[in-house]
Amino acid sequence: MNNETKLAGSWFIWGLSYYLYYPFVSLFVIKFISDVTLVYLISTLFAIPMPLIGAKLTRKIGLIKTIELGSILSGLGLILFSFSENLVWLIITYTLSSAFFITLPSYYSYMNNLGKGVIAKLWAISIIPSLFIPSVGGLIASFFGLRTIFLLGGILMILTFLPIAKLEEIEIDNEKIKIDIRILFPILVILPIALTFPYIYLILREKYFLSYGEIGFLATIAEIIGAVFTFIYSRFTKRFLLSLYLVLFSLVYLTYYSFVFSIFFGLWESLIPTALEESKGKTPEAFGIINSLQQAMWEVGYLVSYFTFSPRFSILISSLLAIILSIIFLLFKK
Repeated sequence: MNNETKLAGSWFIWGLSYYLYYPFVSLFVIKFISDVTLVYLISTLFAIPMPLIGAKLTRKIGLIKTIELGSILSGLGLILFSFSENLVWLIITYTLSSAFFITLPSYYSYMNNLGKGVIAKLWAISIIPSLFIPSVGGLIASFFGLRTIFLLGGILMILTFLPIAKLEEIEIDNEKIKIDIRILFPILVILPIALTFPYIYLILREKYFLSYGEIGFLATIAEIIGAVFTFIYSRFTKRFLLSLYLVLFSLVYLTYYSFVFSIFFGLWESLIPTALEESKGKTPEAFGIINSLQQAMWEVGYLVSYFTFSPRFSILISSLLAIILSIIFLLFKK
């Protein structure tokens, strides 16, 4: 089993965990607080420095041990999150689950040093569980309650380190970070995603009164779309695809007219790896900066959502911003 296959196995298990629980986070949080954005704001604030911490740890304990540490802490956070009985405990444990961001500089630098397109390809592999897991999560939530999917998600998250336990440790040069406008690509694409993220599945529940199973099914369709377009980019690695994906993502606003358009939210899965590939990052330090700034952009998006007091207006801003960014990226030729 080569290194790329081991990484793919780890990310596949991560996908099993993430897509089991993420469509249902807001649906669980709203039981404790009416404005779910506040929980996202607090947890993301603490997540901002985690990639930088991860980059530092990589130089001290190595890529593999850093990934193992972040995975275990994140899984533990999800398990404890499933036992939430009050808002304070819920926020603390959900914040702990964000420890997975400690692993990202190690993962991304390892992948990018394996060659161009590897990040997008392995990201696409991690999306494969999304083709069936959200529906499974919806059924589990319907029969056993929402808490069960977070408990199972936490256990799976801890198991993500198993395929890489014997991954070959590689030496990554401590290169001086080059300031390049392309580093902004994976940072800016986060904003339209963050403006939509807390609300898309709440809309399906509160406007269209869909069941957990139906929401899980639509989330599955959305993720299929994300997986397909991510595989397309990994095959052709053309920048115009990033602009195309932003335009398609902007269609999510039309969810207010038909729940069918919620499937375009799945393009967020294509936007992040595509933009990461275009950033040309190589070292843990470079990806630490990119990932931390991405978290900061999530925070900005959640803040805007929080102060607009309107999910619909927030998603409208998201769609307009996605179109503007698509034009800017298309015009950028370097």
